[in-house]
Amino acid sequence: MCENRATQRLYGFTSMIVLEPIISYDLSGIYTEVLTRPAVKALCFKNKKIVVLKCADGSYKLPGGGVEKDDDSNEVALSRELKEECGITEIVNSKLIAHLDEFKQDELSESTIFNISTNVFHCHVVSMDGRERKLDDYENELGMTVEEVSVDRVLSLFENQSQPWSERDLIIIRSSLEILRSQVHRLDPIPIAASLNSVLS
Repeated sequence: MCENRATQRLYGFTSMIVLEPIISYDLSGIYTEVLTRPAVKALCFKNKKIVVLKCADGSYKLPGGGVEKDDDSNEVALSRELKEECGITEIVNSKLIAHLDEFKQDELSESTIFNISTNVFHCHVVSMDGRERKLDDYENELGMTVEEVSVDRVLSLFENQSQPWSERDLIIIRSSLEILRSQVHRLDPIPIAASLNSVLS
C-alpha cells in the first residue's frame, strides 16, 4: 500500500470565487507529518491570449514558482516570478481565483507527506520586456522561452505530458478556466473560448 501511495499524487483544488472544493482528500490518520512548500501560479492574459513557458523538449509550464522567505506576500512572490521567468513588469486586475494542494508521499519516510500548496491567480499583463528575465540554472537547463497561446489551444498543449509539473498545471488550467467561465455564463454550456470574451477584455 505504501508503494502505491508513493507513486501517485493526490490533489485538492478549491475555488476561491465560489468557495467550494472541486477536488478534496481527507488524509487525516494516514500521515503523521506534512511538509509544505508554498507556491504561486498564474493564468496571465495578454491580448486575449495566455502567457506560458515552453521548454526545449517541447513541454509547457505555467509561470510561477515557490514563495521565498524574502517575499512579503503571495502577490510579491507572483510579481517576482513573472518578472524573472517571463519579463512581465506590470500586471493589473490580479485576483486569487483558486488554491491547489498537491500531495506526494515523502521518498524518505512512509509517515510523511510532501505538499506543494499553490495559490492560483488570474491577471492581465500590461507590459512585458524579455530583457527583464532572470532565469536560474535549472530554468536555463530547461531552455524556457515565453509564448502567448490562445485560450482554445492551451489545454491541448498541456495534455499528454509527463513532466513533474504537467498534471498540476493541467488541473490548474482546466479548473481555473471553468471558474472564470462560470463568472460569465453560469448555466450556459458554450465553449470556454467564447464565454471568456468579457473576462479577457
